[in-house]
Amino acid sequence: MATATLSTGSVLDKARLYRKAAFMGLAAIMASAAIIAFYERGVNEMMEVDSAVGFEFAAMTLMPYMISAVIATITAIGVLTILPATKVAAPAEQIIYKLRDISDGDLTARIRLDGDNPLKEVGIAFNAAAGNLGDQIAHWKVVNRQQWGVLCRIRQAVEENDTEQALRFVAEMEQNWDRIAEIEQQLTC
Repeated sequence: MATATLSTGSVLDKARLYRKAAFMGLAAIMASAAIIAFYERGVNEMMEVDSAVGFEFAAMTLMPYMISAVIATITAIGVLTILPATKVAAPAEQIIYKLRDISDGDLTARIRLDGDNPLKEVGIAFNAAAGNLGDQIAHWKVVNRQQWGVLCRIRQAVEENDTEQALRFVAEMEQNWDRIAEIEQQLTC
């Protein structure tokens, strides 16, 4: 049974995704630091002008921290919405690779998805379809080989001028063609 390995492209996609998340976090930290520095400078200037500002002083002191908390929350929400995409992306990529394997003729390709993956049902259906296709083609090959054997026996009967034997083999060959037609019908339904 073949197993999928992620391509270099998917590793690069994950790296790009993590770089975006890190950039968002770093941008939030830098924005928060700039806001805090700006407001702290404003508070220091206010303190120099009038030391009895009370409420305004408290608001000016807490404002940068509240803004920073909002920025951090927005960043966390952004990161948490981006990262779960990898939970679906990697299995979807595995399914694509397995479909390519089957299109290349590897009917042993199967998908293994563990846990509560949202694409697990797709993997189960894929494995069932691949198994059924493999069984049908194996059956078709057996009947095809039987046809070859019957054809060889017809040739031998004709060379021996045994018409009765040749006609029996032709009847057997017709039955095999009916079996092949059934298999073809199952494959095309």
